[in-house]
Amino acid sequence: FFSNHPSMRSRAALFFRMPTIFCSISSSSFFAPGSFAAPAVPTAVFAASDLMAFGAIMVALKEDVKVPEEMSIMGFDNSPLAALGHVTITTVSQPLAEIGMVAARALGDIIEGKTQQPFQKILKTTLIMGSSCRKI
Repeated sequence: FFSNHPSMRSRAALFFRMPTIFCSISSSSFFAPGSFAAPAVPTAVFAASDLMAFGAIMVALKEDVKVPEEMSIMGFDNSPLAALGHVTITTVSQPLAEIGMVAARALGDIIEGKTQQPFQKILKTTLIMGSSCRKI
């Protein structure tokens, strides 16, 4: 329901789940002021990055939506931004050094013909609890 808002631009995507409906938001400004005045305000937002989560928190607070009491907001990438502010962002940390090593090893194996493309490797992530989410 936000995708028709006039200030929305398709640069970065933010996904959240509402009861029985999945919605997608594309915006260079994350959320536009007034977005939370819609009939069905989401109870949770999972942002594609901590920067997008930070933007969602700022708009929620401007719209008098209490985080996390009325809306939980979670980011992804465990950037230093996640620990700033009076509402710290709950985020997912990726093993960046391990991602680099696996990618370099996979590239070498592909070049040497040891591995077929496509290549998939699942690495462990870590949930970093902040104050932006609540238990339900």
